[in-house]
Amino acid sequence: MRRAPLLAVLGLATIACVSIAAAGEVKPARFSKRGCGAIFDTRTGLAWYLGPDEPVDAHEARAFVDGLTACGGDWRMPMMKELEAIREPNKRAGRGFAFQGIIHEAHLDPLFAGIGAGVEVWAAERAPDGSGWVYDFHLGIKKNKPLLYEWRARAFAVKEAAASPPGPTPSQVPSPTPDGESLTPPLDKLGVPLSHPMGEGPGVRALPEAAR
Repeated sequence: MRRAPLLAVLGLATIACVSIAAAGEVKPARFSKRGCGAIFDTRTGLAWYLGPDEPVDAHEARAFVDGLTACGGDWRMPMMKELEAIREPNKRAGRGFAFQGIIHEAHLDPLFAGIGAGVEVWAAERAPDGSGWVYDFHLGIKKNKPLLYEWRARAFAVKEAAASPPGPTPSQVPSPTPDGESLTPPLDKLGVPLSHPMGEGPGVRALPEAAR
C-alpha cells in the first residue's frame, strides 16, 4: 500500500537529478580568439577580423579589408546576412556611445570588443543607386547609407576558415632540429602558428593615409 508514495518520491528525485545535471552542463563557446587575432565562429565556420576603432566610410572599409594579410590573408567584405548571423541580443561588446542620455552598445559576443564606440559595420552589398549598406548591431537592422557616411560605422573582414582535421597534418607536425627543438610551431584552425602574437605582426595594417 505504501508503494505509490515511494514511487512518487523516487520519481521526483530522478527529475531533480536530471535538472541539476542539465543546469550544470557547460556549453562550448561559440566564438574563440585565434593566435593571429581573428575571431573564429564555430557555428558558421567563418573567421572575423576587426578594423580599427574609428569611423570609416565604405571606401576606407574596403581599403582596410583589401590590405589585410593577417591570418593568411584572403579576406573579404562581409555580406549582410553574415553580419546579421553574429548578432547576439543578450550580449554586449565595446564601450558603445551615449545618445540622448542612453548608452548604445553593439550586441555582439564580448570577443568583438574591438568595435569600441561603433555599432554599425559596412556590408559588401550595394544598393541600385550605388549607395551602401551598414548593419546596426545595437538596433539589429540594416541601413542604407551614402558611401561617404562614417559616424559609428566600422570595418570588419571575414573569410571561410578550414576546420581542424582529426589529427595533425604534415604541415602541423613540428620539424625537429638536430638539437631536438621545433622549427615549425603547431597551427590553429586558420593555419596560423599558435606562437604568432595576437593582433600584431606584418599582416595587420592600419588604414592607408590616402583613405583617412
